[in-house]
Amino acid sequence: MKTHLRSKARPAGFTFLELIIVIATGARMNSIYSNLRQIKDAKDQWALDQKKTNGTVIAEMTVLHGYLKRGAFGT
Repeated sequence: MKTHLRSKARPAGFTFLELIIVIATGARMNSIYSNLRQIKDAKDQWALDQKKTNGTVIAEMTVLHGYLKRGAFGT
């Protein structure tokens, strides 16, 4: 008589928690990329207004507050 051992292998797919983590991480990354685009656009506009090159180093972010939506980053 043969006996078959059954392994308790996990079924294929993702758990609900794993999906939520991936979705939340993706949303956070999108927010970060959006903020970086806002900074770049604000810096480009500031450089244009100040007759500087786009590569000009900005010592303090406070000079960009007037160029950002609501004076700060989106969330």
